[in-house]
Amino acid sequence: MVTGVIYRHPGITAKTVTTLDALSKGCANLGIGAAWNERESLGLGVPVPLVAERFERPEEALEIIRQMWSGERTPYTGKHQQLAETLNNQLPLAKPHSLILIRGSGEEKTLCLVAQYTDAYNLSSGMGTDAVNHKLDVLKQHCERLGRD
Repeated sequence: MVTGVIYRHPGITAKTVTTLDALSKGCANLGIGAAWNERESLGLGVPVPLVAERFERPEEALEIIRQMWSGERTPYTGKHQQLAETLNNQLPLAKPHSLILIRGSGEEKTLCLVAQYTDAYNLSSGMGTDAVNHKLDVLKQHCERLGRD
């Protein structure tokens, strides 16, 4: 459902999803998360940053991807990523862009990112109805603070 943000450079992720969007005639979605599964990362040969860095990277990735999908071709300078130009020669067919989804459960960081940058939220129904409803209430508060539904 989602890719760990540490597995691919955000610019490459944006271009890959743009290609999938073109091949699917506007039906591609991007699911992204902080890459919590250390065993999976190490099994893939991907270095695992400290937890703090893993939770900083999704916001930069989302900023880069949305900038690339907007057609804006300017530099991007973040703490972990620097792009000379956010060049994406083909924009997504889906408007305003491909759907972006985040998976995670952190109420302060992850749900803020969902409220600010994404179109959908994926959470585990295995956590129980009360916990799911609580997460959705927290998300609603973040959305209201940012003026989003």
